Amino acid sequence: MRSVNRRDIFPALGTVLLGGIATASLAKPESLSAAPTKPEGHKSDVHLIAMCEQFIAVQDKIDAAHASVDTFEEEQQAEPIFTVLYKRENTLFQQIIKTPAVSIAGVLAKTKAMASWEREGLADDPDEFWNVRAYNSILRDLLAI
Repeated sequence: MRSVNRRDIFPALGTVLLGGIATASLAKPESLSAAPTKPEGHKSDVHLIAMCEQFIAVQDKIDAAHASVDTFEEEQQAEPIFTVLYKRENTLFQQIIKTPAVSIAGVLAKTKAMASWEREGLADDPDEFWNVRAYNSILRDLLAI
């Protein structure tokens, strides 16, 4: 009977390991070249678009509520309405900015929502900081698409 020593074991072990790696890669060749696919739910902006539409609706309600207020007393009476609307606005805003868009439709929905929030408009104001002017320019471009 022949004795086995380290010189015999290590080359044999290396051959087995390399053979196993090669066999595994041949068994699944798509794993070597194909990019991982995202789950089906990540291909749609339906939820994001719905949130943006809700956000725009809340902005319309806020604008309507402010339009009906002329005096300080009327503002005090409307305060409970504003509190509810601003809370909903903030909740939607936080969800929208944390939800990445995965299509141009999602980006456009976010753009429309943010434009509805910017009550002063998106015009180029030379008195604004350069970054605000650039953001407004991008938003105007997106809204024109």
